[in-house]
Amino acid sequence: MTKENICGPSSSVFGLAEMILSDCGCSSDYQPLLNRVAARIQGYIDTPPAAQRIWVGLTKDDINEIWKGEPMLLPWDMTRTLAIEQRLKEKNNG
Repeated sequence: MTKENICGPSSSVFGLAEMILSDCGCSSDYQPLLNRVAARIQGYIDTPPAAQRIWVGLTKDDINEIWKGEPMLLPWDMTRTLAIEQRLKEKNNG
């Protein structure tokens, strides 16, 4: 089986996989290993890590559900809820 017969990773991804194997002192002649490394690279390209996803904040409905219909008795209840959300956003590089 050659690189040209494989559906999936592009030839540039295979080139990168060959460079990685070479840098590690491994031969890229072992096709199953080359395929596995190329597939992992392609998977990383196709599915970015969670840290790269767009932050989605809470809606008023989300906040009301968290409070489970309990009235926000004090003016700072909503302020504190939004401050917690902001802190989580900062901690998650949002």
